[in-house]
Amino acid sequence: MENIFSGNKQAFKMTKNALQQFLDRYKKLKEDQELRPGKDILTTEFHKIKRESEKLGIDGVTIATVGAKEINRKKNRYKDILPFDHSRVILQRKDGQDTGDYINANYIMSPGGRQGYIASQAPMPSTVNDFWQMIWQHKVKIIVMACKEIELGKHRCQRYWPMEGEQLNFFDSIRVTLVKEVAITESLCERTIRAVDGKKQLDLTQLHYTAWPDHGVPKTTKDLIHMIEEMRERHPWDDPPVLIHCRYFYFMFLSKQGVLHLLPISFPCISVKDC
Repeated sequence: MENIFSGNKQAFKMTKNALQQFLDRYKKLKEDQELRPGKDILTTEFHKIKRESEKLGIDGVTIATVGAKEINRKKNRYKDILPFDHSRVILQRKDGQDTGDYINANYIMSPGGRQGYIASQAPMPSTVNDFWQMIWQHKVKIIVMACKEIELGKHRCQRYWPMEGEQLNFFDSIRVTLVKEVAITESLCERTIRAVDGKKQLDLTQLHYTAWPDHGVPKTTKDLIHMIEEMRERHPWDDPPVLIHCRYFYFMFLSKQGVLHLLPISFPCISVKDC
């Protein structure tokens, strides 16, 4: 099957090398952890990466000033998890809409050099209209959701898809209905959603994975890999971008989103021997 690396052998090699370096580093950390069980080496590594990331922000490389503005603070689920200015998604408002261009979401470049993914926080009641504006603006065909609406007794995601027989309205013009809902596995649900604005129509698929606990990792990777395969089967290219969200926007190497962005990019590197 054609994939996002087609025609870009250099990007393929760079991604494979980066993945191998990551795996080698993780293997070494695990070995060190076994030798020193009283010390949490993986957590120490995580905080080290976080400090380096903050240092880049101080140096002006990965600044996030727009999300920190007073007018945008209420649109962030967490005050310290903000999109980078240089790659944030900028909403294109319709005439008469004066709600700003900010949403807590960033573009993630694909190996082909395109904006192949959007990493977003899960919508809140106050941002669900912005979330649909982003979907409509980018003509998103695939949404990957890696959280439940409620986790540990707390609301983690405002429901932005309709139930059967229900119609949701956004911006008083985008009408959203559920075409069908299929349980692929116990922890993976596929929804076909239709959005209509006037004479324009957008059909998209939501892959909802529910087996990733709020604090922890899945017990098995079977359904997770199945979901990525379903995603690539329906959308082998990176245009339009795939929208991925859990409850927050944060894609350091231990996050749900980090894994979900890495997996579809890494699959070709793992399965193809001759690079």
